[in-house]
Amino acid sequence: MTADLSTSNSELLDLKNRSIAFNILKREWENYKNLYQGLLEKVKRASLAANLEMDQLSLSEPAPSGKSFPNIPKNVVVAMSCGGLVGLALVFIMALHDRKFRSIKEVEDHAQLPVLSVIPLLTEGAKRDEVGCKRILSLMALKQKRLGRCELV
Repeated sequence: MTADLSTSNSELLDLKNRSIAFNILKREWENYKNLYQGLLEKVKRASLAANLEMDQLSLSEPAPSGKSFPNIPKNVVVAMSCGGLVGLALVFIMALHDRKFRSIKEVEDHAQLPVLSVIPLLTEGAKRDEVGCKRILSLMALKQKRLGRCELV
């Protein structure tokens, strides 16, 4: 009885090992089968593409007979027009974003207060108004004189 049991166990173990080997071989066979089917599909597509007849293709319009070159004057005009439009757009956008005060009226409107005094900006070429500059200097302390401009502390 123990001999029968040991032979049965050995046969069962042998059967399990063969079953595992069979499942591995079955999985490999399925992988190879899928690869083969994919290759057959590729070969079929390649043969269909090779068998296309040239009679099915036709020209809708013949090619122009003369040589074709870029139209340089037209391209220059288009480029200049586009550049001008982009430049005008940039100028317009910069003018919209300019927040400088251009006149005393704009300062009064913005601050909603009257302007009490104005300090003139003197340029290098302009003749200095010594009386006006002395009047300003007598009211406030002078920090520095640069190019005829009075900078106050």
